[in-house]
Amino acid sequence: VITGERRYNYDMSEASQLNLVVGCSARYGRHDYVSNGASLTSGCVFLECSSSGAYAPSEGHRRWSTGLLYDNVTFAQPNSSMLLCLYNRGYYGTSHGWAAAHSVAWNCDVGGGTLILQKPPTAQNYAIGCFGTVTGQKPPSPFGEPQGYIEGTSRPGISPKSLYRAQLAER
Repeated sequence: VITGERRYNYDMSEASQLNLVVGCSARYGRHDYVSNGASLTSGCVFLECSSSGAYAPSEGHRRWSTGLLYDNVTFAQPNSSMLLCLYNRGYYGTSHGWAAAHSVAWNCDVGGGTLILQKPPTAQNYAIGCFGTVTGQKPPSPFGEPQGYIEGTSRPGISPKSLYRAQLAER
C-alpha cells in the first residue's frame, strides 16, 4: 500500500546515528532513503545508492534530522517529480516542520526530477555537483523558505567525486 508509514526502504529511525548505507538499491518506495527519527537522528550517510520508481522523495522526513549525507545517490524512472529533499515539510504528516539541517547532497543525480534544497533557520543545507533540477523555490517546493547553498549543478567532474570517501581518506 502506498500510504503513510509504508515503503520506507532504508529508514534511519529514532536515535539512529552514524549509520552508513553503501551500494544499496531501492525500488518503488515512498521514501527510499529517509531519516525519520526527528532530532535524535544524525550523521547518517547514503553512499553510492540508487532509487528506481520512487513515489515520494528521499529526505530528512521530520523535525530536524541533522548531518545527513546523500553522496552519489541516483534516481531513475520516478513516479514523483520531487526525488531528493532537504527542506521544510511544514504541516505535512504530524507537523513535520524542518526535516533536515546541516545536511548535504553531493554529486547526486535526480535525472528528470527535482532536488529541493532549503535553508533552515540557524542552519544550512548544501547541494554540490548534483544533476537535474536543483532549487529551493516555491514551487516546486511546497513551502516558501530561503534556498539552501547550491553549487556546480549539472557540471560533470566535481572533485572529490565522493565527499564521504575523501573525508575517510583524510582520517
